[in-house]
Amino acid sequence: MSSHRSIRLPSRTLQRYQLPDISYPIPTSEVDLLLAGSMDLPFKAMLEGLQEKSGNLKKGWKQLEPAIETLSEILAPSHIPEIASVVGENWWLELGPVDLSDELVTIQRENHLIAAMTRRKDGRLRLAVYRPLDARSADALTSMGVDPN
Repeated sequence: MSSHRSIRLPSRTLQRYQLPDISYPIPTSEVDLLLAGSMDLPFKAMLEGLQEKSGNLKKGWKQLEPAIETLSEILAPSHIPEIASVVGENWWLELGPVDLSDELVTIQRENHLIAAMTRRKDGRLRLAVYRPLDARSADALTSMGVDPN
């Protein structure tokens, strides 16, 4: 994250987007655009920066979760069905409820359940997320969700 700068947003911006008052790591190029008068906040870059920062922290990662969750909600479509597919270039995951008493793989941090996955009948994975994802968790999930097709 050496090409990032940490910024603090003005209180009216924090209130407008219901973001917590923390430092947000933003790519230097995005900071330069903001300083040049761009009024658009780089929500995606802010989320990725916080996820990366959270993934690298041994302590204090939980304090970043409210901001990660809020940024995720800002970027998410307005309506997400109970079961939805998430697709990348070479991975595929189904988001939806999982039976925690069934065979599953979990991603945990300390004693907190971050996500749980079960295998669908077609071999693909269904994923339930219980806490905001940091970059390491997201990378692990996408690498496990390699699309068999």
